[in-house]
Amino acid sequence: MMAGLILKSPYYKPGSKTKKGGTRGGLANYIATREGVEILRSGSRSGMADYINDRRGSNGMFTDEGERINMAAIMKEVDTHPGNVWCHIFSLTREDAERLGYNRAVEWMNLLRSHRNDIAREMGIDPANLRWYAAFHQHPTHPHVHMMVWSKNPTEAYLSKKGIANIKRFMAQDIFRQDMMSVYREQTVVRDELKATFRSEMESLLSEAWSMNDKNLLVFMFQQLRKELRQHKGKKVYGYLNSETKKTVNEIVRMIAETPEIAELYDKWYEYKCSTVRLYTDAVPEKIPLEENREFKSIRNMVVKVASYSDMSESEAQDSYASVEREVGDLLVNVGQMLCDTVPDEPRVDRVPVDSKLRREQWAKDHAVNLTM
Repeated sequence: MMAGLILKSPYYKPGSKTKKGGTRGGLANYIATREGVEILRSGSRSGMADYINDRRGSNGMFTDEGERINMAAIMKEVDTHPGNVWCHIFSLTREDAERLGYNRAVEWMNLLRSHRNDIAREMGIDPANLRWYAAFHQHPTHPHVHMMVWSKNPTEAYLSKKGIANIKRFMAQDIFRQDMMSVYREQTVVRDELKATFRSEMESLLSEAWSMNDKNLLVFMFQQLRKELRQHKGKKVYGYLNSETKKTVNEIVRMIAETPEIAELYDKWYEYKCSTVRLYTDAVPEKIPLEENREFKSIRNMVVKVASYSDMSESEAQDSYASVEREVGDLLVNVGQMLCDTVPDEPRVDRVPVDSKLRREQWAKDHAVNLTM
């Protein structure tokens, strides 16, 4: 599957020749006037009724709001600029452009204006020094926009591969916002299923641990962790454990992750994560085992915390069982929270808040029979 947004970012050194227009100034003129360029109506591109040295509607260039378009001056500035000039090309398929509303110059103008400071940041340019001009082309199959970018300070501008990836990411997040919201809603359902299933597995594990049932390998590993934690002198947090105890924790998480329900839901989570990143890159993230996935490192600490709470005698456990179960419940409610954190600054899905006190009270009621037994 091809990435939803295509971005190319060639740059031109001072005096270099371009494939279109010859000089850099010629390229700017070509972008502004070539066949297929959409010419904005007067007032829509700069908020002004006239343009110095330009016949109204003679080209498709636009830039920051309030700035006049003067092609002769732009061409001269680009040609005489002592630093590099970049030409970002943002492209969509015709289908996506029509469906998402990015089939008009005004939408691209608003998008680029809203992200001009973000683009400046990724290019190491002080926003006050940013110079940019763009034009939209109605290509039959791939509508696209050319954006020429440089800095008043020729020594500060640069663009790395990471910068290109970041520009592509936040632009795609805006363009495909509705698509991504749909994915996040589905991902939230998977997250909730995962945390509920993981909670159930931990409940069963804890119940069997009290009975000292060593027939179950998972229970045996949990008991082993309890023994190792008794000998641990420092904080009972995963990062402070010795290597052997960490291996035990990882093994417990791995075994729980291999249960059919958890494995299926983790597969779904991975699929949804891939579907979001495919909007701005052809590369998909590596599928890391749950116990090694840094996005789920809280699960390891959760296992350690539950094991440390359960490190008590059977009589003590009977008296404290309710509080331990409530603690396990509160911990596991947060297990899937990181499932939607695939991309920074992603739009959040509105959810109805759940009162934690009511949740704990309901949790206690649901387990009243077990506690009595």
